[in-house]
Amino acid sequence: MSAISGMNRRRFVGTLGAGLGLVFVPRLPRWRADDVFVERWSWAMGQTVHVMVFARSEPEGLDACAAALAELRRVERRLTLFDAASDLCELNRRAGRKRMRVDRDLRAVLGQAGEFRRATGGAFDVAVEPLMRVWGFHRRRTTAPTAAELAEAREAVRAAVVELDHDMARSASVTGSTGRWRCSVGVGSDARSST
Repeated sequence: MSAISGMNRRRFVGTLGAGLGLVFVPRLPRWRADDVFVERWSWAMGQTVHVMVFARSEPEGLDACAAALAELRRVERRLTLFDAASDLCELNRRAGRKRMRVDRDLRAVLGQAGEFRRATGGAFDVAVEPLMRVWGFHRRRTTAPTAAELAEAREAVRAAVVELDHDMARSASVTGSTGRWRCSVGVGSDARSST
């Protein structure tokens, strides 16, 4: 059993959200012994978010929490699949057709995703949508996918490469019985194969 096979979507999205927070939220000053601990709970990226900070005062801590949550929501608006106006949805609409200019957020995520794809031999891939469909993430299945369904979905994920050239991106168009691929947040090709 691979280390990835124990990863579920909610835990993965939580880990990704924490990583995005580290990438996009400015660094706070170092903790000092007389700092105040402040925490806030909210909802972002499809799940609960727990922000914890140490600050010189409670108002400063609340401001820092508000800034972190505002940044998560800003990034979420740009990169969500659930808003047709998001940059990610536009990239998916243009799949196989034409390149599009991408902002720094989508460029950073696509660049990092490409590095993760290479480093994991394809186990992490933003083009995981066909596998999510075949495993029933969107519509519940009563049976496990067949070997043929899994093979077709894996091939669709492997073939769906996002080309990134500075601030321009283009995605391949891959279709099949598992449906047209789209970039999504998820784990890659063998994440659920042993369940």
